[in-house]
Amino acid sequence: NPQPELHLNADRKVAYEKVAQVLSAAQAGGLTKIGFVTVPLHR
Repeated sequence: NPQPELHLNADRKVAYEKVAQVLSAAQAGGLTKIGFVTVPLHR
């Protein structure tokens, strides 16, 4: 069975506490493959 993945793309305005709550809920739900979507900074 393929393992479900969570790709989190949080806006920089989102408080870290909210991101931590999402991560905690995902882990409590059995998700183990959790990653962050990033966008390269333009110089």
